[in-house]
Amino acid sequence: MPHPLLWRWRRNPLRRRADLVQGWIAVGLFLAVLTATPAAVVLVGDTARRHLEQTARHQAGTRHSEPGSDVWISDAGELTDAPLTQEEIRDHARGYAVLAAVAVPLTGTAAYIWAHRRLERHNLAQWGAAWARTAPRWPTSP
Repeated sequence: MPHPLLWRWRRNPLRRRADLVQGWIAVGLFLAVLTATPAAVVLVGDTARRHLEQTARHQAGTRHSEPGSDVWISDAGELTDAPLTQEEIRDHARGYAVLAAVAVPLTGTAAYIWAHRRLERHNLAQWGAAWARTAPRWPTSP
């Protein structure tokens, strides 16, 4: 018995060309998501880490703490937060990497849904055209 997920590739007189196209789109998007997700995670995480480290260096150069307190003052004399720590940098970079890991499959899913809807509209248009050719040949009821 053939696997139900592979029905689009079996020979079948009822299988439309659009069904086969949709199956190949699904395979292509699945493979694209599998390869793009790790790359996006690494690239986004590394870019975020480098940017946050640069921000932390800038913050460390423009802020100082008041002796004997946890109060931080900017060079302009305003109260501010402490510069980013390595743990905060790591956590923020990981957060951006997780967002990338979620965004890539969601984008692939959205692309598949868009393609599915376009193919479905195409199928309905073909069905309507075929019915318009066939309907006049049908006998009318008395």
